[in-house]
Amino acid sequence: MRGERAFRIAALFLLILSGCAAPQVLSTPSGRPEVTIRGAKKKAVTDALVSRLLAKGWVIKTVNEYQLIFERDAEGAAGFLLSSRYDPTVKVRMSFALVDESAGVHVTGRADYVTNPGSAFERLTDATVGQSAVNIQDSLEQVRNLLELAAGYPPAPSSTAPRPRAATSPPFE
Repeated sequence: MRGERAFRIAALFLLILSGCAAPQVLSTPSGRPEVTIRGAKKKAVTDALVSRLLAKGWVIKTVNEYQLIFERDAEGAAGFLLSSRYDPTVKVRMSFALVDESAGVHVTGRADYVTNPGSAFERLTDATVGQSAVNIQDSLEQVRNLLELAAGYPPAPSSTAPRPRAATSPPFE
């Protein structure tokens, strides 16, 4: 038991050190996964996201007019490192917020690791960094391109090309 705890602490320390590198920032207004889908309605965006995530093995947790939440079991080191004595289950939660705008629907995406899911001790760890952020942005852009093409708009440029972080930005936002 003591050896397992020491291993977890050492692995977490290495994970933290690897996270000290400058984070990759997306070329979006917020630097996080987001798109505005021109000419779209929330229902069409919701249907496209639900279809896409169900096909990739995600399970619907919550769907309402403004938010879509999907979950699945965490795999690999994250599941091991983030588990707790209370509940060893760790989930990955994908959340999307949808807002009507004059130009269409603005969608933001976020991923979290969930420790002690569904309990009073539930804890979220942001996973919307690095390649995860790029993957979420790619998915949002594919949905945007599909819906905009159907509405007669030309494809929009990709936002997954990273932009350099400003020198005055804090290392953790």
